[in-house]
Amino acid sequence: MASMPELYERLESLEREIERQEEVLRDLEKQRSDVQSQLNSHRDPMARLPPEISSDILLKSLPMPPTWRPLVRLLLVCRAWSALALATPFLWSTITDEGMPRSNFAGVVQRWLGRAPGLPISVLLRDTSWAGLALQKFQALEAYAPQIQNLYLPTLHDTSLEGIARFGALRSLTIQYADPLSPNLLLDLLRGLPSLVKLETYNIKYSPMQATARQLTHPNLEHLHFGRLEVAQFSETSILPLLTLPALHSLLISRDLISDTDLHRFLVRSSPPLRYLRVQFSGEDFRSETIVACLQLVPTLTDFHILPPYSSGGSDTSPSPFDLWAIAPHLLPALENLLIQDDFSSATETCRLAVEFLGNRPPSFQSLRLMVSSNAEYWLEEDVVAALRRFRDEGVRVHLGTGKRNFL
Repeated sequence: MASMPELYERLESLEREIERQEEVLRDLEKQRSDVQSQLNSHRDPMARLPPEISSDILLKSLPMPPTWRPLVRLLLVCRAWSALALATPFLWSTITDEGMPRSNFAGVVQRWLGRAPGLPISVLLRDTSWAGLALQKFQALEAYAPQIQNLYLPTLHDTSLEGIARFGALRSLTIQYADPLSPNLLLDLLRGLPSLVKLETYNIKYSPMQATARQLTHPNLEHLHFGRLEVAQFSETSILPLLTLPALHSLLISRDLISDTDLHRFLVRSSPPLRYLRVQFSGEDFRSETIVACLQLVPTLTDFHILPPYSSGGSDTSPSPFDLWAIAPHLLPALENLLIQDDFSSATETCRLAVEFLGNRPPSFQSLRLMVSSNAEYWLEEDVVAALRRFRDEGVRVHLGTGKRNFL
């Protein structure tokens, strides 16, 4: 019988042999994987594509932004798909909380955004069922604050404002809902985000502006979009008298809660290179010298979108958007696209004025869209329709109808 030292020596020898055989097995498995990959490349031409093309195909085949569950499933398809996904940093540069486990939000964020080193990051917080945990989410994202450039919020609370202040590199911020919100807080938010280029808000109810509000000049904000579904006593447009935006390119506002004078002063102060204006007008605005003066301050405007709730009324003598050009025939000399949206159920004169406008249109003008009710087809006069069609034949895109149908 072997002695104990001999047995120990034999055991160590066997362990070394096992390690050697395991190394041989790993090498054989790698060779098998390489041969299988070569065989797959002969069977499937897609496997011979360069990695950057495969990554591009992968990005185009997934819904954007990718949510947590589809990406987890993608990683589990096979080793090749997992490797391709993990080697595509752009795939991980947008993160949304939809379907994400709440118990380990910080861990998921770290693994997800860690795969997009150095890339600009977009964050979409859409899951309103745990909106109360907004500050917890912001804390989890704070490590990536220098990369986060785009942020979407379903709701806004005071704690959310504290969280947003962490992301000084933000370039785009969208707020879907807040009730109520002080316009002063919105101004403070803009002060804390000097790199912001685009601010969009929707369905926000505001409390009164506080007397302590201070003037703000934001040199980088290019796009200011305010939208809401119902008229409230106080509006985000009430902050315009306190704003100066010299870089503004596009503005979406409602006119019902800002005076002609305040709008004029805002445009005088800012002197913006405005190219896109989407605004809700009242009928009286179309015959207002002050509104004409406002538009004369933005000769760079190329796209003009006029929204309800203005009413064309039931009379051909009711105010029409084209009355603006009757007051100032050379208004908006760079205009390319004009969209007027309302119920022209009986305003036949509006279409005649449209013909007159097109006859004197700016040289750069390209398209006119008059969005009317579905029954408008029955009151269109043949000579007006024929005139509008002639402009269309000359190369102007003319749409007179509903969103789905052009009556011309």
